[in-house]
Amino acid sequence: MAITGVTTPQSLMHGYSSIPLKLADTQATEVRGYNYIINIVTKKKTIQTIVSIILGIDNFSLITFATAHDYTIGSTVLLSDSATGYEGYYTIRQIPSTTQIVIDMIPSVAFTATYTIGEVLKYKMLPDPQGFAKIDLGNTIKDYVSQNLEVVNDTFAAPDTRYSFIIETGYEGSEIFNFYDNYFYNGNLAFVNNTITSISQTTFEIGDLITVQQTPISIDYVDSFGILDSATGEIKFRFRISSRCNSSTF
Repeated sequence: MAITGVTTPQSLMHGYSSIPLKLADTQATEVRGYNYIINIVTKKKTIQTIVSIILGIDNFSLITFATAHDYTIGSTVLLSDSATGYEGYYTIRQIPSTTQIVIDMIPSVAFTATYTIGEVLKYKMLPDPQGFAKIDLGNTIKDYVSQNLEVVNDTFAAPDTRYSFIIETGYEGSEIFNFYDNYFYNGNLAFVNNTITSISQTTFEIGDLITVQQTPISIDYVDSFGILDSATGEIKFRFRISSRCNSSTF
């Protein structure tokens, strides 16, 4: 009876060692909405160019590399700029060639030669009551550190077929930006706070998701009526405000 060796242990074996990771941050109990972030990044590559591209009616980014990549459609990637510290998570939407990918990013800043990208597995964890985060990465990292075996003259050789991976840690939280006015500027919405005189005084970055909340204003009125605008044909509503001294409309 012949013996058949299993040459792909990383996909068929299930006994792996624990790889515990514990994180601590003095800000964990101080920052509003604090979450630990753990990124496992693989297949990291330096970007050669980023240009805007239209797919259907949507605006995406076409990324070109100097050498062939190993990415797949639907994978989540982490785009990083070592010069500015910017990081963003995006999805690969299309693969035009072996040296190009399309991601769902709308280009908003000038490209620099310091951009890199890699496939990412993202973990987000709340701190425990002591402010720590604890996770076992063994079940995840096993896919990157196991080796295939090669059969050579009935001898099983074990060449180094491991993926290179990076574990990056950080955090996310919420920042409150108080503003007293807002207006449209060059097609964008701007917010005014005269106490802030430098970008370094905020932690906002391009690509951040923000929620805008304004204090509701209540005005009591005693009557309302409509006026036909002869120039546009529109009916414009007016509200009459009364006080003890006078009344006005607006």
